[in-house]
Amino acid sequence: MHHAVARLAEVCDEIVVVIAPDAPAPSLPVGPRIRVARDESEGQGPLAGMVAALRSVTTTFAIVAAGDMPELQPSVLVMMLGSVADGDAVALADGSDVRPLPCVVRVERAAQIAPALAPRRSLPHCWLQDERAFARCSTSCV
Repeated sequence: MHHAVARLAEVCDEIVVVIAPDAPAPSLPVGPRIRVARDESEGQGPLAGMVAALRSVTTTFAIVAAGDMPELQPSVLVMMLGSVADGDAVALADGSDVRPLPCVVRVERAAQIAPALAPRRSLPHCWLQDERAFARCSTSCV
């Protein structure tokens, strides 16, 4: 998780780390502007974690990444932020599929859609591909 947090800190003004409801506070790097949020309930999957994080974010866009992404690159994140423009989300293309993470989402839009999808779909890629959720999801190849 330290690598992901350090890479995000190079690009983001705030970082939200989401943990399970009763998990002990994680050891986090010193320095970056980090807050800890908690899932509302245990075992709801990564989408529930995204919802918990997005509820506490104050920016227009959020970069969503997993703590176990050792190859996360700030240059890719900056490119993704630059690609979102007037859209709702940007994700990376992987052939004909969409990689669920990292992704950039418009916080306002994500906060409206994610709670409705969370009971039915727990994976971020389902959320990004749902046409009702993000009619304007761009994909970028890197």
